Amino acid sequence: GAEPPHQIPDVMPRDVLTVGADNGLDEVIDLVVGSAAKGVVVVDDRRRPVGIITDTDLVQRLSPDASAGFIELVRSKIPLEAIGGEARRLLAKIRGTHAGEIMTKPVTMVREDTPFADALTVSVEKHVKRFPVVDGEGRLVGIVGRMELLRGFLAAAERSGS
Repeated sequence: GAEPPHQIPDVMPRDVLTVGADNGLDEVIDLVVGSAAKGVVVVDDRRRPVGIITDTDLVQRLSPDASAGFIELVRSKIPLEAIGGEARRLLAKIRGTHAGEIMTKPVTMVREDTPFADALTVSVEKHVKRFPVVDGEGRLVGIVGRMELLRGFLAAAERSGS
């Protein structure tokens, strides 16, 4: 059968949405809305994580206007003058905001060789449900969530017969 997971890279998704700190918030919204990902990792030019923006961050930024219609408005190139009131103010803010301004930093991350149990401990202690995984050079290699860590941990425990 399939080899059980030994390390975080065995259970983590490697396709991570990334943006630079100077990417516009509208681009970030576009990325997240257009994918199944729950957020984006903000990286520097050497692909080292400098922050993270979760779907929760975005909703808190947009609500109570985070309706489907509003997202469409964010994506559209309609000039601000054509939009009324509150939506216009919010839209102006979004169009003028960059990823670096709303990202959570410092970002909690784990190295790819971190044992499952240790990563789970970090997750619980820091109240972080998912975090970037980095290699020995600090470069982004994937992203891992609590459920993946738990699965890996249980599989590892089963394998060692404990």
